[in-house]
Amino acid sequence: MLGFASHGARDVTRTWTRLLAAGGMLLAVSSAVAFDPLKTDILHLRLGMTEADVVAILARQGIAGAGLQREVRACARHSPALCVALIQARTGDGRLTISFGSANVETGQPAVVAIHYWLDGRQPGEPAMIRTSVLDRFGPP
Repeated sequence: MLGFASHGARDVTRTWTRLLAAGGMLLAVSSAVAFDPLKTDILHLRLGMTEADVVAILARQGIAGAGLQREVRACARHSPALCVALIQARTGDGRLTISFGSANVETGQPAVVAIHYWLDGRQPGEPAMIRTSVLDRFGPP
């Protein structure tokens, strides 16, 4: 079952995790063209991007400055340097959380490891439309 963030509905976090896990399983099991989490974008954001890439893409969508909330952590154990751990933003139709983790191979900077997009389905029928749209784009979990 897919759950979407609306009043009384489950968070979409589990859904994206399931979609990404299902995509990984498809790639591991089949050599045929399958869902590839690294090539899939959510609001033009992809796994593996750096903070600078994410901020630039969000700015082009009108989400910048005070619209972005950042959480930072030590870049490495016992390191005084701080790296972004999380970026959160409110969008026109929901909430976006981008988590950073292991370093991007090319830049050495923390890279996106998870993208969570909670869509607000406030009107009657919207949660079902959101569910159908996600299933049509990504397939079942």
